[in-house]
Amino acid sequence: MQYARSVLCSLGFALALSLLCACGAASPPTSSLPAATPASSAAAIRVENAWARPATKMDGGMGESADMQHGSEQEGHASGMSEMAMGSTSAVYMRLVNATASPDAVVRAASEAAAAVELHTVEMENNVARMRPVSQIDIPANGMVELKPGGFHVMLLGIKQDLEPGDTVALTLTLQSGGTLNVDAPVQEQPAQ
Repeated sequence: MQYARSVLCSLGFALALSLLCACGAASPPTSSLPAATPASSAAAIRVENAWARPATKMDGGMGESADMQHGSEQEGHASGMSEMAMGSTSAVYMRLVNATASPDAVVRAASEAAAAVELHTVEMENNVARMRPVSQIDIPANGMVELKPGGFHVMLLGIKQDLEPGDTVALTLTLQSGGTLNVDAPVQEQPAQ
């Protein structure tokens, strides 16, 4: 009886040892495991000083005007959408800071506050500053880009309600890397520089 127990224990030990070795052989050594995937680049892009320009909703009207006052410059709307059809407009500004060694870019913007949202810049043409849609706004590696009056900005076309100081515009920015940034931009007059 003791001999049978001893044989069974030895067989059980041998079986357990075989299973343990088999499992260990199937697992790759820890040095061949892939490196941890980095956090999304959106987490490394920081939004600072976001704000939106006040505007009044105009149903079927021209909006504020064909040229929108931005500081001392005029930015004429040159998008494919008619200002008349879109109603009034506003713009959102901010600073985007990239804390990574990889460049990124904003490739799309969306907001429930407007019928359409576009990425824009301002270019001089015959001594007149004119707005132009752009396909993306680059954010340099270990750097930043400023969205400001007279430069890059997010254009809100056909606002759905009045945007008055104290309101907030919710905006989602899609990055070239695939991440998104949620921005809450308070509506205010141009802040002091």
